[in-house]
Amino acid sequence: MNHDKENEKEAIKISIQEYIDGVIERNFSKAEKPWHPEGVKIFVDSDNKLNKLTMIQSKPKDSELRDKSIRLSLEQSGSVENIEYTGNAAIVKVKWFEKRDNKKREYTDYISLLKIKKEWKIVSKISYVENL
Repeated sequence: MNHDKENEKEAIKISIQEYIDGVIERNFSKAEKPWHPEGVKIFVDSDNKLNKLTMIQSKPKDSELRDKSIRLSLEQSGSVENIEYTGNAAIVKVKWFEKRDNKKREYTDYISLLKIKKEWKIVSKISYVENL
């Protein structure tokens, strides 16, 4: 792989890692920075219905961000599993592990990014959640 391709993959990984770190730290400003303002999270709810939330709609309330009890009861980690890209389009697979109280879950996110004005921005995310 040539140097330019490696540089692009590293730029994509840096963008995704900022999102992962922000989520784990419960720092929404940091987590949303790599997102395009019109980016969407798409998921299937417990009634098997397709849902879509924009970044603004999914933003936690200030009280949720400050609630230390939520942070103390939640153990979470995330890692980049795979990065694929062509030109200005990329897809990244991220695995998350979450433990809250005695419940464990594994999330798989497929995150789409576009390179806009020389920056890799998250434009969509679809997720799968499995109870362990």
